[in-house]
Amino acid sequence: MTSPAPETIEREKDRPWQPLYDLPDAAVKLGNVSRSTLYRLIDQGKLVRVNIGSKAVITGKSLARYVEELMAATPDSAHSKERDRQKRQGTARDRNS
Repeated sequence: MTSPAPETIEREKDRPWQPLYDLPDAAVKLGNVSRSTLYRLIDQGKLVRVNIGSKAVITGKSLARYVEELMAATPDSAHSKERDRQKRQGTARDRNS
């Protein structure tokens, strides 16, 4: 099997539409969540499901948006430690005032 030509890769990156994932692939992208979790996220409007004929697929754009929302809501350890340090300094300053 040969690799696609670089110009083909560039054209694919510039497409105006987002990729689509079948349900098992979407579940894998979200860390192997269960099928019921995937449907719950669809029902909650967090993922967008479209049908192509009788096949249900999830838009890549909605997957990316959901993952970004999760990451924004989950502080990483460095930010968390810095925020805790600032709170401690603020508390110490308040006691000394």
